[in-house]
Amino acid sequence: MVVLDFPHRWQRTRLYGILLAAALGLLLVAACSSPTPTPTPTPSPTPPPTPSAPTPSIAVQDQEVTSNSVVIAQAAIDKPGWIEIHAEAAQGGLDPATDLGHVHIDAGRHTNVTVPLSQPVSSGQTLYAMLHYDQPADGTFTFAPGNSDDPPVVVSEQVVVQPFTVTTSQASEPREVRVVLRGLRFQPDTLQVRAGETIRLVIENQDASVFHTFTVEGLESVIDFPVGGGQTVQHEVTIPESASGNLVLFCKPHRGAGMVGTFSVQ
Repeated sequence: MVVLDFPHRWQRTRLYGILLAAALGLLLVAACSSPTPTPTPTPSPTPPPTPSAPTPSIAVQDQEVTSNSVVIAQAAIDKPGWIEIHAEAAQGGLDPATDLGHVHIDAGRHTNVTVPLSQPVSSGQTLYAMLHYDQPADGTFTFAPGNSDDPPVVVSEQVVVQPFTVTTSQASEPREVRVVLRGLRFQPDTLQVRAGETIRLVIENQDASVFHTFTVEGLESVIDFPVGGGQTVQHEVTIPESASGNLVLFCKPHRGAGMVGTFSVQ
């Protein structure tokens, strides 16, 4: 054992300072050489699974027509599109040129979709519910045979369509057909009815001082109504079973001035 003997006090104080400085230096070296702990990464939240697009399909039951509309029980489509109701062709099968009504639907699954009918239907008539894509995506239905717009939806080389049969209540009120006469024009200028159908025809003459008639060529014995200036008249009319095709609607005093329209009987 070595004993250091410093006779002078200042020598001992100096030695203690040197030893303290050395101890602090060793502590600093040890601290700097210690590895910095690596922070544990926070796991990213797992996003919810993206639902798969449904396979297009349509399901509809035979039904009674109420409020001049039909109900599609189920419909599924993978992109925005349309449900269109077609009539049956004279020789049987779907008639693609007919459009009895259509409604827009978003991509996804739908239940109990109501489709208003733009034309009357008969009890026992077969209709066809068909899916179409909204292409181009403009929200306007422009499908027609030979036209590439709003094409039918095809799955496994088969058009998505289902036939169904409708019935109508014989006790229902006649369908109201409203027409405005204004500025030597019929508004609307095209009316659609069915042979044998009974309609309530409401004709409003908005030309306050001009006399008009509502006359259908070939059906003058049934539809030939005078309408005074500013008047509104109503007539319940049964379309003859023998009537068919696009008949000329006209005003007798102003036919030559172009006051004509189309009275289409199906």
